[in-house]
Amino acid sequence: MTYFHFRSVDGNSGVYNIPEYGSLVFAGIQGFVSVLQTIRLNNDMGHQLFNNLRAGNWAMDYTLFRIERQLQVNESEKQKWTGLYNWLKNYFEAVSTLMLPLHIVNVFFCRPKSSLVT
Repeated sequence: MTYFHFRSVDGNSGVYNIPEYGSLVFAGIQGFVSVLQTIRLNNDMGHQLFNNLRAGNWAMDYTLFRIERQLQVNESEKQKWTGLYNWLKNYFEAVSTLMLPLHIVNVFFCRPKSSLVT
């Protein structure tokens, strides 16, 4: 699970880059969570991460791609990763297809990430 939470460099893809903000510290989920903690403290609904989420599904796709690649590379842990991947994929697909108003997409993106870390 350290790959999912904390990996600082993720092979060829690097860490996620948020336009007008910069690269996350971790390629794993903690990279997003660290930014979300700052957003919550400042109640910054106009943060660049939220702007990125409102503009498209790139952060969700990035998260799924990392797990998908881990499924292909790490056969010994495939069962553990498959459950996490399927859960997130179904969740993100629901968020993407619900045609949510753009101002609340960020809420649905943040919810599973915060609960996976705690």
